[in-house]
Amino acid sequence: TPPLPSQDPSGSSTSPGSVSRLVGAPGADVTRKSRTCKAAAPLAWVPTLAAPRTLAVYFNQTPAAKVGQVGAVALYVLNKGSLDPAITAIDLLLQTASTQQQQWATMYTGGQGQRPQLTCPGLNHFPLSAAALAAVQPQLTSAEVLAAEVVGVRLHVNEDHLTNKADLPHLAAVGLKLLQT
Repeated sequence: TPPLPSQDPSGSSTSPGSVSRLVGAPGADVTRKSRTCKAAAPLAWVPTLAAPRTLAVYFNQTPAAKVGQVGAVALYVLNKGSLDPAITAIDLLLQTASTQQQQWATMYTGGQGQRPQLTCPGLNHFPLSAAALAAVQPQLTSAEVLAAEVVGVRLHVNEDHLTNKADLPHLAAVGLKLLQT
């Protein structure tokens, strides 16, 4: 069993299913060994069976990507699991220049029928709409939203009761797909 986030706050555990499996781009071992959609804890992050099933990823890129530069949140899925939707929400952690405060903003909400749409194994893009993001951040102007830095992503995995980790999604990478400039 991978350590719970509270047991591994630095994300340094290397046990199967641990969050360290998400660091960096998917390696050759991921693309070579994952030719079919199946449970792959040694290569991926696997949520806990107990709720809550959330994952917060923070980016250390300098300079940080701005909302206006991000086209999508990208997830490399090795196993879809049995839940539908597998991913119930994706939030971005935004930092605005004017306040220097960080705040979470929901950019995606999953619904029934998502699971069959996921590419597995493979890269899945969840498009970011700056206009929709601005709508859920009424205290910010559209220009402030576009200029906000994206410093993290939080995934919410379906919390329906399960007894087998193979029924959970297995993720090998979380990242941002930047727009071409």
